[in-house]
Amino acid sequence: MQFQISRELDPVFETAGLLYISSRYEDYKKNMIAELTELGTDGEQFYHKHLKVVEKYIQAFTRHRSASDQAGFFFGVDSDPFVLALICLICENRDWMTSLDGVADEYIRFELLKALHSGDLARDLPLEQIRTLEDTVAFLKKLPIQEGSKWRLLSVLHQPKQQLRTFIDLVAGNLPAYHKAVKEVEKPLEKLLQQFAELASGQEDKSFFNIKKTFSQDSTVNPTLIMPVVAIIFEKMCYYGLFTDSLLKPGRLHAPSREALQLKLKALSDKSKLQILSSLKVSPKYNLEIAEQLGLTAATMSHHMNVLLACGLVSVDKRDGRVYYHLQQENIRQFISDLEHTLL
Repeated sequence: MQFQISRELDPVFETAGLLYISSRYEDYKKNMIAELTELGTDGEQFYHKHLKVVEKYIQAFTRHRSASDQAGFFFGVDSDPFVLALICLICENRDWMTSLDGVADEYIRFELLKALHSGDLARDLPLEQIRTLEDTVAFLKKLPIQEGSKWRLLSVLHQPKQQLRTFIDLVAGNLPAYHKAVKEVEKPLEKLLQQFAELASGQEDKSFFNIKKTFSQDSTVNPTLIMPVVAIIFEKMCYYGLFTDSLLKPGRLHAPSREALQLKLKALSDKSKLQILSSLKVSPKYNLEIAEQLGLTAATMSHHMNVLLACGLVSVDKRDGRVYYHLQQENIRQFISDLEHTLL
């Protein structure tokens, strides 16, 4: 497998995301606006200018989705990391959608634990040493997620094949609802996918190509509408929000140097982004490690890292399927030099 950039949505990823978000749409909208505002933009304005198509997409899916008694277990209010780990599992192991029977429980359990593993957050308990219930509980205690998610994860780890099959059936059973939702936003989606194709085939966009450096040679990058302004990086599959470019537009390489300087200054004026850079000065870190340290949600962290990547203030290093964030010292020195040249 070689590095690829897809020009189409991934139905499995989109359907799983739609199942989760459609179950809590009002909270999703409220949190999205709050997170966009925290990033230094007008969240309400950005949402109504850019994300109404996402709203229509979710509402269309909601009308057509299949109800299930099991949905509440997988898509509970506090289940963000839990759902993301399961989505990672079925997207990275796509053949499991149709051939789970031949996969051993132990292997499913190991792959789920690997998806949950967050570097230094559990470094004293290597995955290969998680053999007993006590080991699993000790591992889960170290994860910075809510107790409800830990309980759900423990249930899945206890019966991995049975629970994952139920999750897969939920996703597969709602693929028709996904296709109907896509049909209802067909025209604006075609335009967005064309813009993404142009972005991916060009060399001038700083935000996309800084993030692209994190992808291994065996990765596939997919556009996503259900996660519209974040970049989600799994080991083999990566998802780039179709409105990420709208959020990061001032960061393009072809922008005037003064505009690029203003973008960096705006990033540094934000308390959370400055704290992130200060934390990375000490050592490279994982996303969730920084989120736990600063008391931020994983989604908010992703937004902040997208902006810092677009500014060139951080870089990434992908090792053993895990993403480390580093302070981009050379670019920071250049930023200080540019600021001095502009003001002195």
